[in-house]
Amino acid sequence: MKARFWDRLAKSFDKDAAVDPILMNLFKDNVSSESVVLELGAGTGALALNLARFCRSLEASDFSAEMIARAKEKEKPENLNFTIQDASNLSYKNESFDLIIAIFVLHVVPDMQAVIAEAKRVLKPGGKLIAEVPIPKKQGIISAILNGVMRLMKFRLWTAKKYETMLQEHGFSVELNHDRSSDGKSIILIATLKT
Repeated sequence: MKARFWDRLAKSFDKDAAVDPILMNLFKDNVSSESVVLELGAGTGALALNLARFCRSLEASDFSAEMIARAKEKEKPENLNFTIQDASNLSYKNESFDLIIAIFVLHVVPDMQAVIAEAKRVLKPGGKLIAEVPIPKKQGIISAILNGVMRLMKFRLWTAKKYETMLQEHGFSVELNHDRSSDGKSIILIATLKT
């Protein structure tokens, strides 16, 4: 998916920017005031702006220059930095972060294997990855249409097990698979990089 696609969405991206209380609680449970955090696919920064107060520093990155430009227009705390990054080729040093957040990102990146390899590289040993991904919906005509649209856009429609297996193959142990599929939405994975 090209950055130009996401640049076009930047103006309206904040329209549905309510922060999910489940994600907030999972984040708070997995950070301390000393944690250094990276968000992949930060968009216009809505989540990062809410999370920064719980950690020492937060790097909020996105592939789209327009998304990051809009994020930088917002008032932000000093410990939050917005940056343009390609998640499959990050500019950070090895073992820089305690936690990486990727909310609705893994299914849209062109090379997920490279993104996970980069996450592994920049995470400290024992560091965590919190990822939320959509899963295929199995019932009804509307679900079939939505699944078809996602496939046309070249978005991944993997099962929870397939995501877990892929993370395990990259040296992560999956601690939590928070299944939100009952509402037709997603799963949240918390994976720890093995030491």
